[in-house]
Amino acid sequence: MSKRKQNKARERRFVELFKSAYKGFPAGTILADENQERPDIVVTTSQGKIGIEITALYNDKLKRAESECEKAVLESRRIYEKHNLPKLYVSVHIGGENSFNRKNRSKFAAVIAKLVAANVPSVDRYVALENDFNDPVQFPYEIDSIYIYRHSWPEENRWSAPSAGLYREHFVDELQSVISEKDSKLCGYARDCKEQWLLIVAEHSSPSTFFDPSQRTTNHCYKSSFDKVFLLELFKVKLFELKLVQNA
Repeated sequence: MSKRKQNKARERRFVELFKSAYKGFPAGTILADENQERPDIVVTTSQGKIGIEITALYNDKLKRAESECEKAVLESRRIYEKHNLPKLYVSVHIGGENSFNRKNRSKFAAVIAKLVAANVPSVDRYVALENDFNDPVQFPYEIDSIYIYRHSWPEENRWSAPSAGLYREHFVDELQSVISEKDSKLCGYARDCKEQWLLIVAEHSSPSTFFDPSQRTTNHCYKSSFDKVFLLELFKVKLFELKLVQNA
């Protein structure tokens, strides 16, 4: 499946969850195929069209850190695969204050690949490598632990860098920034829509997307040119319609 098809399928899933959570969702036909660009979704009703633009909410700094971890682990898997070793499930856990970046990515990737290659478990067993913080060259302090699983039936190597984090409750500025960024593009959306809505999604797929709004966040009055703006928190499928003051 192409990246565009994946994105449209993701948007379709979000709007279906939005529909299930919002009693005021209009009755009509949802247009969300590859040809529908701006806005992402159009709902055709008997009273006219409603455009729904969809965007994700995330913490930029954490998102960059997560991306660097994922890239380092992906590179380490590629290094490991060059040696034709057994297929493994590998979970690399990074320390709380990691400093992975483009410049040191190859160094960390090589270390991870070497640690895994030296500790391949027997079939249907696993090995847990815990950092004792005695040798930063062989086991860098930035890596907390590595869990290696060797199943009898794997079809491919599956390596990941799972992470944990705290929920953010107060994020008025971040929401306003997302709304303003989408406002700047509103003039390019379908002009035959009688209303334009914005759906902001907190996916809860990684710490950079962990948001659970406080009353202070949901009671704030946001500036926007959209007719309605919603925040959808996916973990509990909680929907909030945000208060708006129209831009001049």
